[in-house]
Amino acid sequence: MKLKDLKCHDDMYYVGHLVDTDSNGWVNEESAKFVLKQVLLANETEKAISEMEKSGDLDKALNLVKKELKEEVEKTLRVYF
Repeated sequence: MKLKDLKCHDDMYYVGHLVDTDSNGWVNEESAKFVLKQVLLANETEKAISEMEKSGDLDKALNLVKKELKEEVEKTLRVYF
């Protein structure tokens, strides 16, 4: 899913169907991009865990997830802070 796939009105994007928000589900472009990135990461992580579970190597799956999450958090912190 990409930014253009989200409903847009007055430069606000609707992400309420993707994540639980404290507001009405409408966010600015920067926040929408962040949400989409996190959803993509969650989907990739879930897929990786599933594949590793099938192969019987859960430790490898968990280490892969830790690495992906650490890298994503570091990138996010660099962008937002």
